[in-house]
Amino acid sequence: MRRAWPWILLALAAWPTLAWYAHRMFEGVGDDRCGLVALGLAIGFALTEPMSPARAPRSPAVAAAVLGYAIVARIAPPLVAAGALVVVVVLLARAQGLAVARRPAWIGLCALALPILASLQFYCGYPIRACVSTIAAWLMTVAGVDAVADGTVIALRGTRVLVDEPCSGVKTLWTSALFTSALALRCRLEGRTAVVFALLAAACATIATIARTVVLTLLESGAEPVPSALHQGIGGAVFLGFAALLAWVATRSRRRLA
Repeated sequence: MRRAWPWILLALAAWPTLAWYAHRMFEGVGDDRCGLVALGLAIGFALTEPMSPARAPRSPAVAAAVLGYAIVARIAPPLVAAGALVVVVVLLARAQGLAVARRPAWIGLCALALPILASLQFYCGYPIRACVSTIAAWLMTVAGVDAVADGTVIALRGTRVLVDEPCSGVKTLWTSALFTSALALRCRLEGRTAVVFALLAAACATIATIARTVVLTLLESGAEPVPSALHQGIGGAVFLGFAALLAWVATRSRRRLA
């Protein structure tokens, strides 16, 4: 009970944000519901990690974070207030001795639990698609295929191929971040090792997105239409290769740390 009362008080203080979160997850945009997967993983890892002996959370950082959340919740949009609540949750978990709360990967899962995927797709989808299109066209030109990028359209072989929203890589990057965080926690990667692993994962996810765009663009520019099953299969194969590589790296890193 000594551990529970701060969480009960926090839940009572944050009920407007929690109500907004529930509404956004169950009645909002479908992509945002992916955050429930991250939330479930964060709770699962927290419940399976050891805790230090119970003590009252008297950390000044927790009190300052709660006060900051109360101010932000009154003046900022709900998504920003939810982000502030995540900070409070992490600090409170640390103050109560939850070991996993000190790992960057668990903090990453808490951040991914926010309903941000639809917003990222809306604000970042086009710039990322334009950047991916430019890089993909350059790579094809280097390989001997005359390709020119115009925004999110790649012109080659007398055809124009649109790099559409599913190929923007936003959902792929989000899924990669989720997989990377869970894998780092499963393999108990901490500190500098976890940060380097996350940077490697981001680089691999970016390369995988560009490679998928190049392959699909070359196929789409052919005379025959590409079946949707093949389109999805190539994307799945690229992601599976990315996941296998990260799993291998994480396993080797864990053995070196053991």
